[in-house]
Amino acid sequence: NEGFATYGEALYYEHLGRYTAGEYMYLRRRLPNGEAFAGSVYDPDYTFNTTAYWKGGWVLHMLRQRLGDTDFFALLRYWAQDSPHAGRTATTADFIAATKLHTAVPDVEIDAFFTRWVYGVGQPVYAWSWAAAGAGADWTLTVEIQQTQAGALYPDSLDLRVSFAGGAADSTLRVAPGEPLNSYQWSFASQPTAVALDPDHRLLHRAVAGSDLSAALALLAPYPNPFDPAAGTSIQLALRRSGEVSLEIYDVLGRRLVSLWDGQREPGALLTEWRGRDEQGEPQAGGVYFLRARLGEEVQTRKLILLPAD
Repeated sequence: NEGFATYGEALYYEHLGRYTAGEYMYLRRRLPNGEAFAGSVYDPDYTFNTTAYWKGGWVLHMLRQRLGDTDFFALLRYWAQDSPHAGRTATTADFIAATKLHTAVPDVEIDAFFTRWVYGVGQPVYAWSWAAAGAGADWTLTVEIQQTQAGALYPDSLDLRVSFAGGAADSTLRVAPGEPLNSYQWSFASQPTAVALDPDHRLLHRAVAGSDLSAALALLAPYPNPFDPAAGTSIQLALRRSGEVSLEIYDVLGRRLVSLWDGQREPGALLTEWRGRDEQGEPQAGGVYFLRARLGEEVQTRKLILLPAD
């Protein structure tokens, strides 16, 4: 019910013309700092947390993409006005059954959708990159997308919007990167100059853009940065192979302040945070610090800016 309330907000702002529903969900109802939604929509860690409200709303938004507007809104009208459960208590299973009545999508696909998005936990995390090669009217665009989250893979489709030199019209391509590593190629008569992943915000996910997929790890930009020590900054690594991982904070003099992670890790996403304290828990002064991630022989660094504490 809280997911319906949340998506009702998105539909209201879409009706007003302030946002599309996808823009509203992306800008206002996601976790931009890289945190994962706790628990499942069906059984959240806490009844009134962001999983129940925000991810629940995302489920309806993604179901709308899957069914199309005509069937989706017919489903909502039936559910609220005409179903045997209208005005009464209903279950998730009841809603799934109603969904199947209002779409030509096979029942097995509807069941799979609810299994991963309502009963399952988490969301996909994509590391992706693109490159264009060619000349004149003969160009090849290559896109690689890798899923790096821990746990099951997501077969949901994604859109890629390609922009071109010379004022050629954008092209939107739809892919379904359901494997651990997915590679795609297309030919164009104009030079691709930019590629946007999920530009209309159809899917709940996190993405690491422009990373070298031959690299063992990708260190995302910490968020927020600059950051307040009271709130901290969230840190995420995309690990493409298992191994000994270390994640450390250094000051401008090269002194190690704290180890955030040091140990074996399987492929997937590693999430943590730093609140501006050293190994002994002492708060550090505002200024510039460096985050260093290592997996085997590969090292990546990011600059952190800690705001002075009040």
